[in-house]
Amino acid sequence: MRLNKIFYLSGISITFYGNALFTFILSWWLIKETGNTDLLSKITAITFLPTIIINLFAGSLVDKFNKKMVLIISDIVSGLVCMGGYYFLRDDFSVPILASIVVSLKILGTFFSIGSRVIVPFLFKEVHIHSINGWQAIIKQITEISGPLLGGVLAILWGPQLFFLINGISFIISAVLEMFLQIDTQVDVAKKKKDAKISIVSYFQKERRIFLAIVGAGISNFFIAGLNVLLPFVALTILNSDMNLSIILAFQATGAVLAPIILKLVKTNEFLTTNFYFYLIGSGIILIFAWPNVYVLCAVMFIYGTIQTAFNINFFSYIQVTVEQRVLGRAVSFIYVIAGLLIPLGAMTLPYSSYVFGGYSIMIVGILFTLSMLAIFITSKRMERLTSNS
Repeated sequence: MRLNKIFYLSGISITFYGNALFTFILSWWLIKETGNTDLLSKITAITFLPTIIINLFAGSLVDKFNKKMVLIISDIVSGLVCMGGYYFLRDDFSVPILASIVVSLKILGTFFSIGSRVIVPFLFKEVHIHSINGWQAIIKQITEISGPLLGGVLAILWGPQLFFLINGISFIISAVLEMFLQIDTQVDVAKKKKDAKISIVSYFQKERRIFLAIVGAGISNFFIAGLNVLLPFVALTILNSDMNLSIILAFQATGAVLAPIILKLVKTNEFLTTNFYFYLIGSGIILIFAWPNVYVLCAVMFIYGTIQTAFNINFFSYIQVTVEQRVLGRAVSFIYVIAGLLIPLGAMTLPYSSYVFGGYSIMIVGILFTLSMLAIFITSKRMERLTSNS
């Protein structure tokens, strides 16, 4: 188990860093070459539909095949794509080639994201899953904070073309580390033989509480996406400060990094470590206090960052422990499909609240967020009572 922890966390760390750096370098290079964000927006948009389509059946493939091989193949092919990018882009800037690389990496990243979540119960005992998700959350937050800083240095020192080669090598290293993972293949085979033809629809019909939990998590992405647009609006337009936005986001990131540590300190409190609805409702409630003041927003976003990361840890731990392993890939895939649909919808619709409520629009989002999560929580509790009485 100890070696699995080292190889798993090391492998995903390198992949996370590669993705964070690539995202930054892509934005930097496109804007540097074109002088505007239009091309970046178009390339981002064309990745949306393929990613959603792939998510629809990626989970089914992950359920059928060895989870370890899914990670390894995803990283190896990603590495080869990046190396190919270096070869074709080392002399000339080509939008079609760059767009092809972005779409390819997004598709491969879909398989990796699902595989990295699904493999956890096959690598670690149930009592360790919460801790593993905590470490994964810390790694992801650190890469998101430091990725742009490191990416800026690399872009200046090496140039974007050479970065493609470096990133390709990092993916290959990640794949090598994943080769040493010790997966319990006997459990995997046993689960598949038990009922290979089970559909995710029939499973959700039987396990409605799990379905509601996934729907609740998916709907939360709608409000989170709106917040991610409204927060810069409030900081830049209402507070009139680029620096204030950076400070507020730094407080949010700090809270997110501290969340796994706080959960470790309260691990004896079963309510705080297992009840993810508490965090969903809490995320909405704290945003209700988001008064358009830099000090208030720093405090609110610090707590919000802590709550949201704690939710992600507890939610995925719940899914990995509760959902049957034979359909776990499809369940995780369904989570990403809902998020993929609702995130752009939230980012496009909720910012319109700023026309009516101005700097108080985040507070309105908080109210809607809270009411939605309360409704799902109450429905889930009623369903539990009906199940226990039947």
